[in-house]
Amino acid sequence: MKNFLFKVLFTLFVFAFSNLFVQAQEIELLILPSEIFNSAENFYGFESPSEIVASDVIKNLNNSKNIRALPLNKVKEKLSSNNDLKNLASEVLNDYEKKSSIDFAVLKRIAQEFRVKSVVLISSYSTSDKSINKRGLWEILEVASAFEFSYPFELKTNAVLIDSVNDVIMWSGKYSKLVTDSNGKFIAKNQTQAFSQLEKIKNYSENNISKSISQGIYLRFYPKEVRNISFGTEENDKKFIPNALEELTKQRMIKDLEQRESEQEKNPTIDMFEF
Repeated sequence: MKNFLFKVLFTLFVFAFSNLFVQAQEIELLILPSEIFNSAENFYGFESPSEIVASDVIKNLNNSKNIRALPLNKVKEKLSSNNDLKNLASEVLNDYEKKSSIDFAVLKRIAQEFRVKSVVLISSYSTSDKSINKRGLWEILEVASAFEFSYPFELKTNAVLIDSVNDVIMWSGKYSKLVTDSNGKFIAKNQTQAFSQLEKIKNYSENNISKSISQGIYLRFYPKEVRNISFGTEENDKKFIPNALEELTKQRMIKDLEQRESEQEKNPTIDMFEF
């Protein structure tokens, strides 16, 4: 009887220890913004929106538990030092940004070069109700400022988390935001106004979109920790909206979503996210 009890306790101990070991293992991610190769090449010399968002997501994830995202400067260095790898990444990012398609075979090769199993692609582009063409946000700001266009522009951002080992999409999110003022204009007549537009995008990324993307990614790896993710914010400031996960549909989450919808109805200027 004692031997049997000892075996049971030993088995439970090994099982619990193995679970803790698995949870303690860090997951490494590669995050690629679509404009990584031409950021800051615009008229203003600003970082591209996709790179701004990617940098904030990397920062958030590196401040979380058990997930590490490779620093963007290290990613750039490695890509720049290998032309073949750079061409592969450019091909993947161009397909994702222009066609919303993913070449899993090429992405697998890129992931292997960086020694990761998961890759996040982030793309941002701008459109208007006058044209469906996808253009860079700072390109639009330059043209709109020169000709004083008065119709609204919309910044759209897409993010996708890919399991490069099994060639599957683990999570994806779509976000949109009007970048015009109350008069429907998006212009910068001088450098000060241009920097003001840049700060607005940075604030949007840091305080809204990057948190939602970071949480969406985190919950795919650790779905049971839905109430424990802060990414450096205060406990009472959590207003993240994760993608729909059936196993996470709890009463508290439903209440949070209803509260967010109520806030958006009362204040239409709140950023509207699509999932």
